[in-house]
Amino acid sequence: MEIAAGIASKIGEYLAEATVHQVRYLFCFNSIVDDLKNEEINLKLSEDRIKQEVEREKRNTKEPEKYVEKWLMDVDNVVAEVQKLKEDIQVNKSTFLNGWCPNLGRRYQLSRKAAKKTLIMAKLQDRGKFDKVAHLKPL
Repeated sequence: MEIAAGIASKIGEYLAEATVHQVRYLFCFNSIVDDLKNEEINLKLSEDRIKQEVEREKRNTKEPEKYVEKWLMDVDNVVAEVQKLKEDIQVNKSTFLNGWCPNLGRRYQLSRKAAKKTLIMAKLQDRGKFDKVAHLKPL
């Protein structure tokens, strides 16, 4: 009996934790969207810094590293996806009764997407810390 109670208790803890995590998407929508916007700004700043370094190295007749070019393409793709997501979020805000009665299903979906994109942007920003961005061109 004690074992069953322990197992049931542990299952209850896991279910409660998962439920709270999912409900957070509904009730912390504005906070999640703010995090998305802040992470987008940080990523764009990192992108600008790397682009400036690449341009400086190109002027010094160096060739950009392939992984830096790939990172820049990945950043451009993610930023485009985030722009689309922000447009969807804006459309969702102007719903029934001037936003007083939001579509909870759509809000949940957008909140989840925003949280995932925030994590992707944070990982991209971490990957963007390069030791060098270019190498000498082969002769």
